[in-house]
Amino acid sequence: VGYSVKARGIAKDLFETDDTSRYVIPVQGLKEEDELQKEFVRMFEHESEIREQLGKKIPDYIKLTEKYKGIINALMPE
Repeated sequence: VGYSVKARGIAKDLFETDDTSRYVIPVQGLKEEDELQKEFVRMFEHESEIREQLGKKIPDYIKLTEKYKGIINALMPE
């Protein structure tokens, strides 16, 4: 469940698609009482493909954060 554009941006990076509606449920867009439950079921039905994609992308994200951590630490005075 996303409440900001940041959630869609992260999903776009992780799933390499502009159609983030399959991965982010905008809280502002929830209109029906059972909509969140329906979206959860849909994601649960696609769990294996979602996990596979995350398994591919998360290690790259971790490496990238380590790189930026090094850059930030180099810029910070002791």
